[in-house]
Amino acid sequence: MAEPETTEPRRTGLAEQLKASLPRNVIVLGVVSFLADVSTDMMYWTVPFFIALLGGGFVWVGIIEGLRDGITSFVTIASGFVSDRVGKRKALVGLGYGISTVVKP
Repeated sequence: MAEPETTEPRRTGLAEQLKASLPRNVIVLGVVSFLADVSTDMMYWTVPFFIALLGGGFVWVGIIEGLRDGITSFVTIASGFVSDRVGKRKALVGLGYGISTVVKP
């Protein structure tokens, strides 16, 4: 008599599981978002030193950081409104990351 064949579950790595469960666009956007956040966070700590180099004090650091946060919030609200009206989210995401990449240097 032949022995019954036992089948073990196929072992796959995390990358293969993510690739099978997530669309390619989601993975690419996640990587791009991660890299954009890392580059932004690497620049944040240099702003106070740059302002001090130009002769500004803590007040100017606060003003510039407050303006940055306010502009970010305004642009987020405006881009959400435009995205809802236009409906072409992929193009808007590309435009947003493109502008961010050009402006950082």
